[in-house]
Formats: sequence, structure tokens, C-alpha cells
Amino acid sequence: MDLLRFISAAQQSHSPEELWSTQKLLLEAHRHIEKIIRKRRTVSLRIKNEKLKYSRSPTRSIDRIHRFDSVINSLEHSEARCRSTQAALRYVGDSLCHRLVPEHHLSALSRGRAGSGVGFIFDKDGLELELECAQAIVDRGNYAILADLTHCLTIADILSITPNGMHLIECKKSNSKQSSLPRLNRQDKRAKIISELLTNETIDVSTAQREELGLHTLPSHFVESNRSNDKYHISDFIEACSVSGLRANVIIPEQGLAYIACAEGAFTGDIASRIPWGHSGSQLLFGWLNERISGSRPYIPTLLNLGIPAPLLNEVLTDRIAFFTIIDVSTIQTGLQARGVEAGPLLTREDGCWWDVTTPKTRLTVKLSARRLEAVSYGLMSLSSALDIMAELVCTSLDGLLSKAKAEDPV
Repeated sequence: MDLLRFISAAQQSHSPEELWSTQKLLLEAHRHIEKIIRKRRTVSLRIKNEKLKYSRSPTRSIDRIHRFDSVINSLEHSEARCRSTQAALRYVGDSLCHRLVPEHHLSALSRGRAGSGVGFIFDKDGLELELECAQAIVDRGNYAILADLTHCLTIADILSITPNGMHLIECKKSNSKQSSLPRLNRQDKRAKIISELLTNETIDVSTAQREELGLHTLPSHFVESNRSNDKYHISDFIEACSVSGLRANVIIPEQGLAYIACAEGAFTGDIASRIPWGHSGSQLLFGWLNERISGSRPYIPTLLNLGIPAPLLNEVLTDRIAFFTIIDVSTIQTGLQARGVEAGPLLTREDGCWWDVTTPKTRLTVKLSARRLEAVSYGLMSLSSALDIMAELVCTSLDGLLSKAKAEDPV
């Protein structure tokens, strides 16, 4: 499916009516894809049964069994491509949210599904009610975003944005089964936790059960940057993704950061070794934009709101162009040091990477997560801007800890 129509519609949507019209286009696209997936699954199941029956025949042929496998693999590959297109459509939906909702709020709103994924939209009993509620919100001049059309909204069914703030709406039919009540109660509790966080920036954990807080890993404190869009290497991203043929484009927008773009299936591991970092043996951090398009880290903004031409974004979102970033770890350490932060070696664990950092005027050490570089990994921020924010965060945290320690022990 060509996504150009949906990308262009999302980029040109600003009013509540325009955003709702774009969402209706996305809904129809999901409806079409879900029909294809259902058909593929039905045919695949029939062929698998035929293969099972034939494999038990005394006159079975290995060649025919292989043909069965070939058809089944083709159907499964087709379904996987449909799933990829659905993910790209939800990435387009994310762009509508990021235009209206601050990133630190989306960090909270994206914690609800806990990796369970999204089922078929048109399987939902309450979809008709959701559409009626959203239409009523838009008719009153407010914004309404359907959660199922996005990766980043995982709490409730509709996010309503009004002059009085954001509202989470859960749509349930009155004849819900008794067995679903525990699930409804959990959804209600989670929505209240997130609503309190969005309203007050803090929550009272005394009444929240530990498993509820565990599911909704609450976002850490954000240090907002006041820098304008010059922190994005837009022209370099466009140049990198202007790929022709099966070669890879390598652009170095600044020291320690490389953009790599290539046609589908053309990326090779030795590309990184050919980048002139100026030294050898350094640790490297790799980023792949397709991870974000597929739904990973949905609180990170999308590329659709940066003025990048829609035809180029269409090439990226349809997997015709693969975009990667490589960040030099030693450049990160040197950059932090120049900003007054001493960083130790990069430490890795199953749950991520981090540095132990400190500042010359303190003897305290805190952990600085490499997650602060996620926006850089997806081509959304320059490395220098990210280092500015990371250094500011470390200094603010350590100064706060030092002040607290002096208050507790003034001697």
C-alpha cells in the first residue's frame, strides 16, 4: 500500500476537523488491511490442513509437500508485510498526537499495553460508540484522537484535547460481560494513575498497588530544551535518504554521528568500519528508524512534523529505504566532559546501557542512561543538542542531591 496519501493528509491537518478527517482515512486503510489479513489466514489454514492430510497419505510426494510449504510461506510473508503497513499507518497516527501533546505526557500515555500489541480494530464491540464519541467531541470544536490508530496512546480509547486540558475516555457498551469487570476495573485504575500524573506532574503512590505502578513505568523527570528546529539535521537526513540503486549513502552531519540510508536489503555490517571516525576501536551505538516505525519507543516524535517531503517519507515508511544511525561512544564521553560532566565507560545490561557520571564540584555519582540518545538514533536530534540536554540533566540532578545531602548533614 502506498502511504503517500496518508502522510500528506497528516502533514496538512491542523484543525480538529482536519485531524478527524485524516483519522477516518487511516481507519479505512486499517479496514482494508484487516480484510486482507483475514483472507490470508483463512487460505493459509486451509492449505495447512490439506498439507497435513496429504502428508499422511502413503502416496505422498516430497516435492508436493515442499510446494505446500512454499505457498504457506508466501502467505505468511504477505501477512507480515500487511502488519508492517499497519505499523507505518500507526506511525502516521503518532504524528497527530505529537503535534498536540508534549513528549513527556506521551511518555506516560504510551505505557499501558506493555508489549501486548494491538488486535484488529474492527473486532472491537465498542468501535461504533468510539466513533460517535469522537465525532461529538470534534463537533464541539475540540480534538479527538483514537488510540487504536496510534502506537503512543495505550491508555483508554480516545484522547480528547480541549481548552481545559486533556481527557482520557474509555468507551464500553452497557452489556459488557461480568467476566470482563476485573479488566475494566484495572483499566479504570490505570487511567486514574495517568490522569493524576498528567494533571499534577506527580502521583500519590500510597493508594496505588505495586503491580499497577510496575505496569505503568512512570517517566522520569524531563529537562526540556528551548532550542529551535536547528537541532535537527533535516537536510542531512534528506540527503542520506536520496538513495538510488543498491548502494548505501553515508552522511556525517557532525563529529561522532553518521547517517546511513540504503535500498531495502542493501545494508551490510562492514559499512560502519568504513566510516572515517578518526580513530579505531571505539564502541558504537546503532539505531534503526524502522524500530520506531514499528512501535518501539512511541514517545519519541515522528519525522512527519519536520517539513521533510512526503514522497521521501513514503519511501522510508514503506521500507523501500532503510535508515540507520551510528553514534561514536568516545565522542559522547568527550562531549560530556567539555560540558563539565565526567563519564565513565559505557556499561551494558539486559535492560539497557548507561554511564556512571559525576561533576568536578560533587563527589556524587548518578547513572546516565543511553536512552537520552534515542531521538538522535532516529535522526530527530543532533548529537550536540542531545549532549547539551544530558549535561544539563546531570548537573541539575547532582546539584539537587548535593543540596539535599548538605541540608541533612550541614557539618
